[in-house]
Amino acid sequence: MELYYNIVSPPCQSVLLVGKKLGITFDLKEVNPHLPEVHEQLRKFNPQHTIPTFIEDGHVIWESYAIAIYLVEKYGNGDDSLYPRDPKVRSVVNQRLFFDNGLMFKSAIEYVECILKKKLEPTEEMQQRLKKALGLLESFVKERAFVASDHLTIADICLLSSVTLLAGIKYDLATFPGITAWVARVTGELPDYGEFHKELYEKSMEYIKTLLISPPCQSAILVAKKLGITLNLKKTNVHDPVERDALTKLNPQHTIPTLVDNGHVVWESYAIVTYLVEVYGKDDTLYPKNPKVRSVVNQRLFFDIGTLYKQIIDIIHLVVKKEQPTDEQMEKLKKAMDLLEHFLTERSYAAADHLTVADICLLGSVTALNWLKYDLEPFPHIKGWVARVTGEIPDYAEFRKDVEEATKAYVASKK
Repeated sequence: MELYYNIVSPPCQSVLLVGKKLGITFDLKEVNPHLPEVHEQLRKFNPQHTIPTFIEDGHVIWESYAIAIYLVEKYGNGDDSLYPRDPKVRSVVNQRLFFDNGLMFKSAIEYVECILKKKLEPTEEMQQRLKKALGLLESFVKERAFVASDHLTIADICLLSSVTLLAGIKYDLATFPGITAWVARVTGELPDYGEFHKELYEKSMEYIKTLLISPPCQSAILVAKKLGITLNLKKTNVHDPVERDALTKLNPQHTIPTLVDNGHVVWESYAIVTYLVEVYGKDDTLYPKNPKVRSVVNQRLFFDIGTLYKQIIDIIHLVVKKEQPTDEQMEKLKKAMDLLEHFLTERSYAAADHLTVADICLLGSVTALNWLKYDLEPFPHIKGWVARVTGEIPDYAEFRKDVEEATKAYVASKK
């Protein structure tokens, strides 16, 4: 039996956990549902091209709730406890499944995506919808130990995936003690849940790591923030062969960031940021049209990619592999930092008397030094410049927090 899935998807998690509870081994097909070729692949047997999609002996089922019910009815070995046959009990289980699909999961995913994808504060309406859904769930688990019966059912497993989705944004469940206790009961009945949750956490971090840990990606995102542009962010793991091949169709170097704007493809973060300013900037401040000023901005961009960023990223790669950089590499890094310090003794910003794309790109390189716990004390002008630049970028503190959390998680995964 084949299961097309991605563990980051809560509906896929529900099916995987029901399968674990029943002792089922799936032929797992991990896919990225955002890729056009995956849409086409899934569309051959699922017109909605959604995941999870389950195939057994030519029989195709999609929608996680339908898959979970099918699995219990076929592979429950006569034990109907996960989806009781008693009409009254089953009706409560079904009600909870529809509650999850129509309210709990919908309000949770809307809330989470607003924060993680759009980088916005959820609206008051979103907050109230989520609180209402959690309040209802709290009332269900105060009536009985589990959501639909006095024992575990598929309703618990499906709702668990919706609730644990909120853990990704550290949503405070302290005001819902019944839910907190219920989560502990449900996870305690699922085989190897600790390992499952660990894998889920690692995969969930991939989106953030891919986009935020990469300094070039940070530059593109921060310039867009400064311009007030909302990017349609696409999770891409360049180490995954399928995703790399898909990216290669757009960008033969299959590197990130890659920008696609109305069919026009740009890669290399420096080319992307200058394009964004020229197309979407209300003025030319970030990338001045004056040839003399622009030449200095361009010089700083080439200095970053060819000298500063190059020295930093080479050393970071060694540290990640638990290798020590040579004295020569550290000396090259110091020389690059000395040059940036010199630039900043001449003016308040790297290339002009105001913020430009050169500052934002160089900022990504300098803040990457946090990986190395590099001491900036010998570079007072750089320290002052970092404060000035970050002070001009909207919501930078929240962005930096995301980067640091992603970095810590990545480092921890390598230990």
